[in-house]
Amino acid sequence: MQDGAPGYKAAETKEDLHERGIYPIFWPAYSPDLNPIETEWNLMKDWIMKKYPDYYTSYNRLRIAVKEA
Repeated sequence: MQDGAPGYKAAETKEDLHERGIYPIFWPAYSPDLNPIETEWNLMKDWIMKKYPDYYTSYNRLRIAVKEA
């Protein structure tokens, strides 16, 4: 996966990849809406904030909340 940086678009880079048998495919622009883990993170965050409103007061408290969630 490439991020569209100019170095990836350079003819020399493309030629090198093709010589190695690598043919990049087109990926649509990144969208958190298309990534299912983003929904899960939001549900988990909301649950933790509701059940442990002071979760951010210590690392150990956060670990407990995350494990429980």
